[in-house]
Amino acid sequence: WYSTNGGVTWLESNTTGQIKSVYAILIQGPIIYAGTGFGLFTSTDRGMSWYAASSGFPILPTIRSLAVMDTALFVGTMAKGLFVSFDSAKTWAERNNGLEMPHFINALHFLSNTLYAGTGTGVFASTNLGVTWTKKSSGLVPESIGKLDSRDTVLYAGGKFGDVFVSMNSGNSWEKVYSTPVSTSVTSFASTDTSECVGFYAGGVMQSTDHGTSWREINDGFTMPTVQIQSLCRVGNSLLAGTDGHGLWIRENART
Repeated sequence: WYSTNGGVTWLESNTTGQIKSVYAILIQGPIIYAGTGFGLFTSTDRGMSWYAASSGFPILPTIRSLAVMDTALFVGTMAKGLFVSFDSAKTWAERNNGLEMPHFINALHFLSNTLYAGTGTGVFASTNLGVTWTKKSSGLVPESIGKLDSRDTVLYAGGKFGDVFVSMNSGNSWEKVYSTPVSTSVTSFASTDTSECVGFYAGGVMQSTDHGTSWREINDGFTMPTVQIQSLCRVGNSLLAGTDGHGLWIRENART
């Protein structure tokens, strides 16, 4: 689905029904990439038609994360590691040297010229487009990381068990700055000009304006008893929240 008016109305883009279980979306110029449970798909007509782009993978992978730097397109898979394409997804090459098994690449994020990967065994960093990787998990307990983001020069990592970590030194060390009171997981991040917002599968949305020193809940307006966030997205000054079973919600001024 897509919207041209900030989420007021939506149009279906998957008209053929071939795209299901979408875990990651990335837009690069006129090309939309969709990471799914059945590999990678691309569209150049706003999602009206889709084409498989998984040629070169050893098997059809489940794609959990996407990232791009110039002409380098990276896809993180479930159990099959990391792959890169330099020709708009026509061919692929593995980039797993230095990553620990099993190769669950849950999150990918560029900060400056460094690519970070959030995996089931911690955070790894590469300064050469994934040719080699260095582990950057000091202070991450537990190490299983599901989401990554940054604001200014500060890195954020979301744990599979509901913990939020920040790094002020390019991932060399991490500090736990928030932990949910209930058992849950970090499902999403979204940065505004003045804050970092974190979505939890159980617990809704938390917001920090001081890089994690203090947090406040911004769940006012939700009407369901348990706010289960699946995704967050910033659109201008608004924050969109995708929920589990309760549709899409919008906060008009995400700065306050």
